[in-house]
Amino acid sequence: MKRSGVLASALCAGFLALALCACGQSAQSVSDSQTYADEEEEYVEDVEEEPVEEPEEEPEEENSSSSQSVSVKTSTDKYTQYVRNYVGQNAATFGYSSLGGDRRDRYGGGNIPLVFVTEDGEYFDFTDEEALKDYVVYAQNEAPNTEFKMGFQTDSDGEEYDNLTSWVGLDEIVLNVKKVGAPDGSAKANTAITPGDKYNRYVGDYVGRNLASFGYTSLAGDRRVYVGGGNILLNITAEDGSWVDPNDEEALQDYVVTGQSVSPNTPVTVTFDTDSQGKEYDSLGQTSIESINLTVRSVG
Repeated sequence: MKRSGVLASALCAGFLALALCACGQSAQSVSDSQTYADEEEEYVEDVEEEPVEEPEEEPEEENSSSSQSVSVKTSTDKYTQYVRNYVGQNAATFGYSSLGGDRRDRYGGGNIPLVFVTEDGEYFDFTDEEALKDYVVYAQNEAPNTEFKMGFQTDSDGEEYDNLTSWVGLDEIVLNVKKVGAPDGSAKANTAITPGDKYNRYVGDYVGRNLASFGYTSLAGDRRVYVGGGNILLNITAEDGSWVDPNDEEALQDYVVTGQSVSPNTPVTVTFDTDSQGKEYDSLGQTSIESINLTVRSVG
């Protein structure tokens, strides 16, 4: 009887030991699992906290055919405009030939004359659409996005028109062109001229231009160039002393400008005549600079 009791006690002790061992393993397993889970959660949180770099957005291209594509601003009102990007464009793909015999481009309710400059100063008929197709723009004097202003004429009630300008802040845009397929010209790009307003303008850069590519012959028989609502006399002197007839357009085509007596961007003040009611005219202006001497030489 005693032996049976001892055996029972031994068996109970064995079962108790096994139970304690199992509990210990179970507790260790739970503890290890919890520790691994905590470490995994901490690792995930660390990864999420790392900053993520967003890819930079590429600017939109204004003109995909341009060799120097630039996104040009859009005007937010009728008084403010921005110079377009012409580089890389065929000369026949923009602008129009005006009734005045020059090439222009529309900007909002106004327009601006375009002056084409070849590397050697040779003349080509920029009003001829077929001739324009042979040329491509490789430089321009006014950088794309150059801001300029314009004013508008008013009717008898003082209401502004939307498509009749009284002044435009740029007198012209100069475009350096080359024959399609030819390398870019090495001639200097013409100086960027500061945009002005009705009363304040700036002298242009005429060096490198063909003499017949800008200005006009007045009724008095002299050669002049518009500066805002006024104009300036051009005194032409050939390097070899030969006579240059300002009335002969074909003769003018044989010359390129090599120098000018007044530097580009020299300020010019324009004052205007008034009518009987004291209202200023838009195009009868007197300029603070009356004349500019141009030195020219024969092309070629």
